[in-house]
Amino acid sequence: MPTYYENTSLAKINEAFYASWDATLREVLQETKDVYAGHVEVDQMEGEFKAYRWIGKIDLVEQKVRGEDVPAEDPEFPTRWVYSRKFYKRVLFDTFDEIAMNISAQSPFMKAMAKGVVRLKNDVIHGAFFADVVGGKNRTNTYSLRADTFSITSGGRYIPHDTTNSFAKGGTSSGLTTEKLILARQALTAMHNDPNQVFNLVCSPKQVSDLLREAKAKEHSLQMISDMKTGEMFTYLGFNFLIDHNVSLEANGDLDKDTAIYRCVAFPNDAVLYVSNPKPIFRVDFNTDKAMWQILVAAYMGAIRTDESKVVVIECA
Repeated sequence: MPTYYENTSLAKINEAFYASWDATLREVLQETKDVYAGHVEVDQMEGEFKAYRWIGKIDLVEQKVRGEDVPAEDPEFPTRWVYSRKFYKRVLFDTFDEIAMNISAQSPFMKAMAKGVVRLKNDVIHGAFFADVVGGKNRTNTYSLRADTFSITSGGRYIPHDTTNSFAKGGTSSGLTTEKLILARQALTAMHNDPNQVFNLVCSPKQVSDLLREAKAKEHSLQMISDMKTGEMFTYLGFNFLIDHNVSLEANGDLDKDTAIYRCVAFPNDAVLYVSNPKPIFRVDFNTDKAMWQILVAAYMGAIRTDESKVVVIECA
């Protein structure tokens, strides 16, 4: 047994928690899915917020007349700001020995904490698909994902549940279909995302069932979709399928506010930037009000869209 039982130095106890965190997280990730691992941009930050300049797209302008002025752009633009969100947990223990027993990377406390951080990461990234992004040199701009039928000119980024093959409403309401996947790829390509890449689709198991039923009805090959039975990510029609519990049935969640739908999201790997502190903060001390020992754990993380032209929302009934 480690000597933490006998060591009452709180500084060393805190260091021991930090030391065991990496080992705990590596073990937990073998059994708990980090849904977006490898499918979003990742960075680390310290402090309340951080500015990112020149993320997203940069479009060059053709010079058509010799000697004409070159358009100038503010060097501070485009800038997007990531705000750190704090998540914490405080746990009380009757004795100091109980704290020492939970320092190990194998302890139930450390494993549960690591799983909680992974779930939070998934939640924060999923929320970034729809949340407004603060931008501009003085943080006075707001970038929003326009909730309207897909159109490059108007900025709409939604494929409605009753879409036609021209993105318009008025077709047959349906779940996820191969037609919607083709439209999503068409939309992402039309917005100048690399057409030769495999895009991502975050959805729920319901959408996989939709595709299975469609494949059976049309006597398509079930091999690619049936890979989902293993619980691993699979690729179909040029999309990596990522299953996230955050994709759930939303009552009256469609554009017309009259149909229950799931909002699935199609995107390339550089659509979202996720930032976090390198490790959660652990602090052990004695709570005089409760007359008990306590462990306080705080995790800081945030995420933003890098560009609205990298996200397409697919409504699925």
